[in-house]
Amino acid sequence: MDRKIVAPLLGIGWSTSLRRCRFVAPSIRRIVLAVLVFSIASSSFATAKPGWTKVVLRKKGGGPVSIQQATAIGAESIRSYEAFSVARIPDVARSAIAEIAAKQGVVAIVREEWDRVSMPSYVVDTRSPILPTAGQIQSYPGGTGLFVIQFESPLTGEFEAELKLHGLKYVGYVPHNSALVFGPSEAAARLAARPGVQWSSIYQPAFRAQPAEIGPDDELRQFVVQLVDTPGNLQTIARLLHENQGLEKINSYLSYTNVWVEAPNRVIRQILSDPYVIGVEYPGTPFPSGEREAIASISLTTSTTEPYQDSVRPYKPAGDYRTWLQNRGVSDTSQYRIAFADTGLDASHADINRPGIIWQSYC
Repeated sequence: MDRKIVAPLLGIGWSTSLRRCRFVAPSIRRIVLAVLVFSIASSSFATAKPGWTKVVLRKKGGGPVSIQQATAIGAESIRSYEAFSVARIPDVARSAIAEIAAKQGVVAIVREEWDRVSMPSYVVDTRSPILPTAGQIQSYPGGTGLFVIQFESPLTGEFEAELKLHGLKYVGYVPHNSALVFGPSEAAARLAARPGVQWSSIYQPAFRAQPAEIGPDDELRQFVVQLVDTPGNLQTIARLLHENQGLEKINSYLSYTNVWVEAPNRVIRQILSDPYVIGVEYPGTPFPSGEREAIASISLTTSTTEPYQDSVRPYKPAGDYRTWLQNRGVSDTSQYRIAFADTGLDASHADINRPGIIWQSYC
């Protein structure tokens, strides 16, 4: 069964065993951290703490720990979920806190990556953010564009509804605990000021997917340009088609519009600063792909009793997906919900028609 929860950044996938009608579309890597723009600054961080690291805390028998329990082991509580709690600990006390937690029946799992935003072409450690200086955007000319926002802990189901209340469009998830969003800079600034937001920034050109060798010259090449799917992108599409010298194709799905063009390097390099542009890549070659353990991130552990598979063959767990969780080291699988979202799931497939599994097909 092929699982792709978030939109990719310009790659192309074919359907596999479970999928019947998935269309071929670029996979410009999906961004899982909300992107927000500030009207007064290109980047801002509020609750990040240099010298501290995020941890997941859970009782050995399963379930979150209380604020009091987190405090007792020397952690600063951030938020609790059904299956675990999120906290931060000082780097200098990692070993001591792990020992104290173990004695009190608490499992502490360090999640250093939760203080990083891993975008297609740039990674930011939001505890001490360093932004690229070349081509940096301080503000969007029309006041509206793409922003990335990182939260202190994993996003919940209420997040998209909150975006709409702020007048923002959710574009996609950005690792880790982040989202790419589109809308007015004032709305982005309001959301960025709410409790629980760790860092926010304009979605800088250097963050966006792009071939490394795009130069300022007039050499013609074929490109796929991915834009946010919103009525305001028509002017950008018209600009691309005006420069097009041959290849022409437009495809929209979910929050994305992909435009295939043959254009000068110079034009594509300039378009990377456009408020609607998510990224640019060369057209890819379709190949079969499926879910693999290497891309699965639901488990809090890294150990497994199942082998990795290569990048072509679909990943199929032994037994059902709860068995797969158990093989990843999760003892109480009732604490987890399993969800699939894709552009062509087979509604009759036995693997998704099981208790505790939620799915949505967009085809």
